Amino acid sequence: MDVFIAIKQNSQLLEASNYKMKILIFGLGHLAEFIVDVFKDDELWGTYRSELRSKFSKISSFHFDSKDELPIEFDQDFDYILWNFTPHDDYLSLLKRADEFFDQKIPWIFISSTGVFLPGEVNELSRRDDQSARGNRLKDLEEFVKKLKRKSSILRPAGLVDEVRNPARFFKSRKLIEKANHPVNLVHTKDVARFIKHLIEKDLVGEDFNLCCDNHPTKAEFYAKLIQEKFGERVELKSSTEEPKIVLNEKARSTNFIFQNVCDLSFWA
Repeated sequence: MDVFIAIKQNSQLLEASNYKMKILIFGLGHLAEFIVDVFKDDELWGTYRSELRSKFSKISSFHFDSKDELPIEFDQDFDYILWNFTPHDDYLSLLKRADEFFDQKIPWIFISSTGVFLPGEVNELSRRDDQSARGNRLKDLEEFVKKLKRKSSILRPAGLVDEVRNPARFFKSRKLIEKANHPVNLVHTKDVARFIKHLIEKDLVGEDFNLCCDNHPTKAEFYAKLIQEKFGERVELKSSTEEPKIVLNEKARSTNFIFQNVCDLSFWA
């Protein structure tokens, strides 16, 4: 019990003293733009594989590919390392090399996806998808992270939406919404970035969380109406007899985190 009290007191002291964290982000993509905003008062480092976006011009960044060797002169004084790559063939190999390279005292935060789960009502303990190539890849990555000796968290965002990834545009050009009777599982990209900070400030690193807004209208109720409201257009709806997926967020909400209601049509008005 004394250890947990000490950890909590240390977390409170850091917060009270405006401690400036040093965070390494592997993968400066769309989500990272929001992370940079949320952690604007901290020291951020990051990697990119193609052209560096202007949004990241003020942070320490360097070109890095998953097959590259980790620079031997790399600092070992990061407070956290954030893994933000999309799943790919070399990802697991990189994680293994990085675990040997970086000090075991540096906690990891691994961004996965709710796509790791099979259909049904899913929480953090639900069965992983071992029936598809993408599901198997995510499952293997998560299993590796879970077995690490270092303190690590897995965050699983639902579908990311924001002002750039506006859901009204998702099906506009397709004219057909498949599985229109299935529920929507979405989360605002900024909420994911906010939850990462919440995870750190509340000393929750070590726990896994699904990140999704509270309500789940059907695709017909949400996308079709949104497209009609935004563009005055109608899309064709096709239902499915397949089992739907509903991502439950009770564990994240139990930490007093409040998600934006991005599944409410009024949010996009």
